[in-house]
Amino acid sequence: MLLLLSGDVELNPGPMIDDRPDISLLIKWLEPLVDWKTFGLNLREITYSDISKLEAENATIDERKLALYSKWLYIAPKATWADVINALKKARENKLVGDIRRNLQRSVPRSARSYSAVTTRPQSQAEVMFETAEDEKEILDTLIGLNKEFSTLMMHVRSGLQMKIKNDPEQLANLTIWLETYMHWNDKLTNASLDETFKIIHPYYDFIDCSLIVDMSEVFLQDDFKFGVSKLSIVSELIKYQEKADNLRFSAQVKHLNKALKMIYEEHVPSDISKMPMISMKLHNQWHGSKISGLSLLIHNLLPVGHQQSIMKYITIFSGCIIIKYSVDGSTADSLIEYTGGKLQFMRLIGIFSLYINDHPVLQEDENMNFTFELALLEAVTAGNNEAVEFLLQLETVNIDHTNEEGKTALMLACKRRNEGIVHSLLFAGANVNIQDNKGWTALMIASEHNHISIIHILLQANANPHLKLLDGSNAVMIASCHGNYDVVELLISKRVDYKYQREDGVNAFIFACQNGHTEIVELLLKEQVDPNVQKKNGWNAFMFACQNGHTQIVRLLLKEKIDPNVQRNSGGNAFMSACQNGHTQIVELLLNKQVDPNVQRNDGANAFMLACKNGHTQIVKLLLKEQVIDPNVQRNDGVNAFMLACKNGHTQIVELLMKEQVDPNVRRNDGVNAFMLACENGHTQIVELLLKGQVDPNVQRNDGVNAFMLACESGHIQIVELLLKEQVDPNVQDKNGHTALMAASPNGHYEVVRLLLEWKADPTIVSNNSNTALSLAKTVETKMLIKNVLKKGNLKEDDAASVFSFTSQQTVSSGYRTVSDISSMRSFPSTLTLDSAIEDLKVKK
Repeated sequence: MLLLLSGDVELNPGPMIDDRPDISLLIKWLEPLVDWKTFGLNLREITYSDISKLEAENATIDERKLALYSKWLYIAPKATWADVINALKKARENKLVGDIRRNLQRSVPRSARSYSAVTTRPQSQAEVMFETAEDEKEILDTLIGLNKEFSTLMMHVRSGLQMKIKNDPEQLANLTIWLETYMHWNDKLTNASLDETFKIIHPYYDFIDCSLIVDMSEVFLQDDFKFGVSKLSIVSELIKYQEKADNLRFSAQVKHLNKALKMIYEEHVPSDISKMPMISMKLHNQWHGSKISGLSLLIHNLLPVGHQQSIMKYITIFSGCIIIKYSVDGSTADSLIEYTGGKLQFMRLIGIFSLYINDHPVLQEDENMNFTFELALLEAVTAGNNEAVEFLLQLETVNIDHTNEEGKTALMLACKRRNEGIVHSLLFAGANVNIQDNKGWTALMIASEHNHISIIHILLQANANPHLKLLDGSNAVMIASCHGNYDVVELLISKRVDYKYQREDGVNAFIFACQNGHTEIVELLLKEQVDPNVQKKNGWNAFMFACQNGHTQIVRLLLKEKIDPNVQRNSGGNAFMSACQNGHTQIVELLLNKQVDPNVQRNDGANAFMLACKNGHTQIVKLLLKEQVIDPNVQRNDGVNAFMLACKNGHTQIVELLMKEQVDPNVRRNDGVNAFMLACENGHTQIVELLLKGQVDPNVQRNDGVNAFMLACESGHIQIVELLLKEQVDPNVQDKNGHTALMAASPNGHYEVVRLLLEWKADPTIVSNNSNTALSLAKTVETKMLIKNVLKKGNLKEDDAASVFSFTSQQTVSSGYRTVSDISSMRSFPSTLTLDSAIEDLKVKK
């Protein structure tokens, strides 16, 4: 199926001399500019200071030029192309002056005449789709007709140049200089006659892409040569013809070229084509629907300047995936291999998956059946490959606003990478600046997060909406405040973005700035009369966050603002508790000096002192004890106190401090747990030793009968187990379910603890209320074998043991478990048992 454009073509007028310059056109049209500083100083708004700063902040000439254009357009709202031309005149850049004037006089479709220009499809084109053989024949006839018309025009071009050179022989030298400059050649046309010149340039134009001929005629045949009875201007006729050729170039698809090329060029293929290096490339399937203009663009971007010949004369296209064979005149295979080898990323990104020069593989990968130009654009932006991005944007089939799985567009990705050049290109190509991704992010929000202030200016100039919000309700000011981007916050406030706005959860920009320690932004927002006492729905305010995160300077600022430091959040916590909890001693001192009440308790009964002890902040604990402003024995609703928290978390120094303060170490939680149990359970041997020296009773049991010894055994803390056994703790005490320490150690695979307990006469025959024994609960083979061997050496079977002790259990344990006093009435472990022999047997079996 081919596409043909019908009806009148309405030209899209280009910029006028009094229009404000577009930065993308400045970049393109001033690309040859080298002396950017002289040009910049001739722009009225730019100063020596500006030039020096731009030079210091940017490394390359291209970066400095881009920064200059951005700066000038930002500070000169009334800038025009006339200002650009005047500055170039003063800088004696006369060639650029002429180029810009010609560009301003042309329409957009004609701006695609040079090989490096952007090919833009005329806007008001009606697409007619042909699906029948007759329709395709009509298009083929159109191609043949265009070729004939172009051949006639070329005859008049050559005649005109012959007449001009005959009248003024110097014009041949001028023509040679112009062509070598245009084509980036070096002495390729030296001493060439006009006929020889046309033979040399023949590969670089055809009846579809005739930019070279049109541009050359504009320079050398403008108003000088007319032909025919009607005295038509050759330049005018060439321009009209080029517009018709462009229409076809932007409509006919690549897959339909092969037949036409054979019919038109087969007889005229150069006889020496077999001597030229042959490029063979494979393109992903989406290229099937690309237009001739896209294929032409591909060749021009892939090959070195000056070697980009006519695709119509030197290309062969095969079916299946697009397979192209292209002969290159004027190059060696080695030079092409070296050149294309430096463009591998570019090739992959634009859809080439295989490329050979003659028989040499430059690129060889599997075809990607999921390739699309839209995904390629996203990947090119992510990779920061400006060349690939520019190329893809020139393919009119690309949806520039296509999104990835997260909903992000190419513009968003470019903003994140801080690639101003790509941002300019995307905006110039018509990217939608206000699209939001799956979470509500816009390009401007992303730039605000990453502090890309220059990109934000560009986006705002492109009518980005700064008032949009994320799905969670955050706006751009909140995002910038959260990340400490002062300049962005200041700019957005100047754009009337609501900096006092609160999300549904109550958070605002001020809270974010205080939470993350961005002092300058806090000062800025206070100057803008932000209310510092605003709270989140859960009661948190900016002051609490500053105290929690240790931002002392902000705490001082807020205290000067007369905020209430005693405000409590919904849970009952306050700023003082947060500072103590996180160990911010300086802030704690500040708040104590402000007469903050240190004894305020949360809803669960916890206070600041408990939180400091829990987290091991010794300096704060000392400070609060020294000031004698707190009661260290206060308990939470569940009975926990500061001493228990210090013991549980292993803060030995704090435990010693509290014991010196005569804190009662035997206080128990509501469930009967005490500090000693918590230390044993969590393996804090040094604290256990301290408490034993402090005459703590190691045999105390929880409400469910569990004691410290059982907890140590269950957790495998063998040092503490050994320590307690030496303290004469009874290893056979049972909890209310009838479980012993040995039963606690067995299921968890603590072999060394089990062995130690058996050495200290722990009884493996005890049966729990639900008929479990240490052996039945054991999980590892090693532990099971150890207990079995002990039972065997003791001449008892597990079943026998259950019956032997059943009567005793019923008689002595009416409450369901054995206490320390009960143990004395029970018989001791069989004397015939020797643990050493049991262990020796185990070693033999291993």
